Amino acid sequence: MENLNQRERTNYLPLSIISTLLGCFSPCFIGFVLGIIAIVFAIQAKSKVAKEDFLGANNAEKYAKILSYIAIAIAVVNMIYVAYLYKTNPEYFQEIMDEIQRNIENSQQK
Repeated sequence: MENLNQRERTNYLPLSIISTLLGCFSPCFIGFVLGIIAIVFAIQAKSKVAKEDFLGANNAEKYAKILSYIAIAIAVVNMIYVAYLYKTNPEYFQEIMDEIQRNIENSQQK
């Protein structure tokens, strides 16, 4: 078994931040919430290393990585689903764009 305090540590904070941003594209912002939780675990891992709690740091790193990957996977699946919907039903998206345009015009007239 490797010595926990001598192994090279991975900082999952950038991955957590990217997963949080991509999580904005997930349904009901599930990926966004998971990304926020991953950021918390990534920050906890860094502080636990500073306190020499290497077992706790390993667990926090593991949770940050897992939650980040789940958030990214949810976002990617949702983007693929939206692309599929657009490909099979472009009229629906045109209706949405027309509605947005009408709302913009109505708000400018007021």
